[in-house]
Amino acid sequence: MKLRVVLTLAVACLVATNSYSQPQLGPAKNEQAGREAAKRQLSQVLERDPTNKEALFGLGRLMADEGDFASARSLFARYVVISPTAPAAWAYLMRCAVGEDDLKGAAHAQRQLRTWHLPTLVYTRKRLAGWPAPHFER
Repeated sequence: MKLRVVLTLAVACLVATNSYSQPQLGPAKNEQAGREAAKRQLSQVLERDPTNKEALFGLGRLMADEGDFASARSLFARYVVISPTAPAAWAYLMRCAVGEDDLKGAAHAQRQLRTWHLPTLVYTRKRLAGWPAPHFER
């Protein structure tokens, strides 16, 4: 009797979730598919508006996260022409230069970070080290 109840509950769960007929993608496949879709969408935005800062940054971030530092670097270089005081873009430019073993490019990006955003750089280093966020007076 107990076996029949368990089987009935199992079949009811399968029917309710419809998981018996649809193959489930693993988290890695879902994430990769989402990244590819985001890259396509951001590329389309840049085709229409090559100076769209959100699309430049988003696509550059995706490229850098995938290790395509050359592509990411060109996108962030375009970004800092539009917005030269953006600390995150300079940080990604430094990351890309390091990924490409370009010491001059990394040093240039680091100088820009120091010039424009020393408090932000200190804050970022402390946050990465797990320290509490400082409170800057403005």
